[in-house]
Amino acid sequence: EELDSRVVDLHNQLLEIRREAKQSSSVSEAPPGTAAKDDDKKPALCLDDELEILEGLVSVAVAKGGEAIPAMMEAVSVNLRTSLENPPDALDLALVKSDLSRLNIIFRGIAPQRPERGHENAQSQPKVSAFQMLMRLWPVLGMPGMVHLLDKSISLAEEWCSVVKYAVRNVKSDFEGFLEPVLGFLLNAYKRKRFPSWLYLLSILVVELAQASLKAREIIFQTVSAISQEFFIALPSQEAMNENPDNVEDFYRMITRCVSSAPVALISHKPLLSSSLRASIPAVRINERNAQRTVYVFWADFLSLGLPPRISHDGRPVSSPLGPNGATPESRRCVSEALMVPADLPGIAETVDGTIGSAIVKGCIESLCGLFYCSTHYYDEGERGSASYVLWSLLRMQVLAQEEGVDLPVVTWIITTLHALPKVDVETPDSYQLLIGRLTDASVTHHSFVQRWSRFAREYRRAHKKAARAVEAAVVTASANRAAASSSAAAQAC
Repeated sequence: EELDSRVVDLHNQLLEIRREAKQSSSVSEAPPGTAAKDDDKKPALCLDDELEILEGLVSVAVAKGGEAIPAMMEAVSVNLRTSLENPPDALDLALVKSDLSRLNIIFRGIAPQRPERGHENAQSQPKVSAFQMLMRLWPVLGMPGMVHLLDKSISLAEEWCSVVKYAVRNVKSDFEGFLEPVLGFLLNAYKRKRFPSWLYLLSILVVELAQASLKAREIIFQTVSAISQEFFIALPSQEAMNENPDNVEDFYRMITRCVSSAPVALISHKPLLSSSLRASIPAVRINERNAQRTVYVFWADFLSLGLPPRISHDGRPVSSPLGPNGATPESRRCVSEALMVPADLPGIAETVDGTIGSAIVKGCIESLCGLFYCSTHYYDEGERGSASYVLWSLLRMQVLAQEEGVDLPVVTWIITTLHALPKVDVETPDSYQLLIGRLTDASVTHHSFVQRWSRFAREYRRAHKKAARAVEAAVVTASANRAAASSSAAAQAC
């Protein structure tokens, strides 16, 4: 008890130091021409140093049973409430953000530790009642002053979301009682300001709570559908997505986590699935590497719902979102149907049949060939999150769909897209035919498939760049010739 009391006292001293530092920084400046006195200058403790000390105090408190943690949390919560009770024009964003950082340290520090290997039966550390602390804290996190500041600062929104993330991971299924107000807060916040941190927090809730209960899953997917509509309205084109790559990255991270955590729920929400697939077609063409890769991961994980479990490099099957046996006939049918939905994206999706599947194929091939800004040549080794892996998955889908009497013309999509590529002189003239001739060869391994596509893509990118430079040189030459001709005509006229 004495140690717990000392920990709390030290924590309160930290808060007092910060309070005094804030007061000293807000003291009115000395009159012009008057030097400030040294006595008026008080040393301020750097926030990073304070948080490091706080992290140590939390570790000590947890190791001794955690009895001091609620008092530490309450002290920060009181400070935060006091700051947020000020009128809007007097709110201190930096002060509120620093209190949220403290809450993050506390929630993160009380997370139950996994037992070490070989000590699985050892008694785990005492569990601090994060649920009770969250009940007292939630009204503060939703105060009008907090809402006002969150709309002004993306970094504050990130800190707020981090507090809730660590709280969820501590409380687990008990968080279900907070789910509706938190989801309502997230949706309203995203409607006001399209900060990507709201999408990120929603993806955390999907992972942690989508399997908690049927009610929780239904509430979460209602919010996912509603916030997705806001995303589609806000970013209706490739140009809009280019200006908001963080939104694209966090949106497709969220949808991918829906695939992995609640695949049956996602494929049963057909409007959400179709809209997400349709929006992914321009999204994969934006000028940002991480956002592009999240789209490829989404495509790969979505296609996995129609495939058996894939085999890793060491020969072991990789767990499928649908379980150890992978796809079911129902999930495979849903994937095939989703690929055949019209893309309705003029220009980008002008393919053989205008379907989402053919637009995905076109995006993968043109990306590999470098026909738009892309980073996929960093990922063309066939790993999950690469264009070649998506193409391989689509071809496997066609084979399995044919076995069940479903026509999924993936080979036709690939051949048509290859023939529609701008003609260039590749080093291996028969490379097109080599690719096309092996598309329906079931004996071709994944490794061989990726090698062929990587070789072709490298040759095509090299030839395409060479042709582009030749065109640029021809334009420069023609311009110089016209200028010379004009000068000659002017000289003759004189």
